[in-house]
Amino acid sequence: MVKGLKRQQGARPVKVQRGLAPHQLRKANPRTGLALETDALQELVRALMQRVGEDPMQFGTHSLRMGGATALYAAGATPMAIRTMGRWSSDLYSLYVRASFEQAVAWSKRAGSTTVHDLAGVKDYDEVDDY
Repeated sequence: MVKGLKRQQGARPVKVQRGLAPHQLRKANPRTGLALETDALQELVRALMQRVGEDPMQFGTHSLRMGGATALYAAGATPMAIRTMGRWSSDLYSLYVRASFEQAVAWSKRAGSTTVHDLAGVKDYDEVDDY
């Protein structure tokens, strides 16, 4: 995983065309002027993954949904924002969200520096009944 992250850090960034409206994405195929077909998009994703040294067969069009949901989650987006942007009508978005290295480190730091008072030594406290 860390090896893959390091390879991705060395990849050249993609230039983003500003001002591209959602309706323009329907005409994103430069050869035909029509919408990108699923097979063409999958071929593009796999070619990009092979270029950064990953196994292309482990990636597909759902990798984009997973990556988008994970990036939104890591950025602190609310569940409502993630669902809206991913066009999920239920909590299924949570199946696509992956933990990020940065979040794991941040939570580990918070957990390691948090004072905890164990209730096991408190008189008349039954953890099963009182929890």
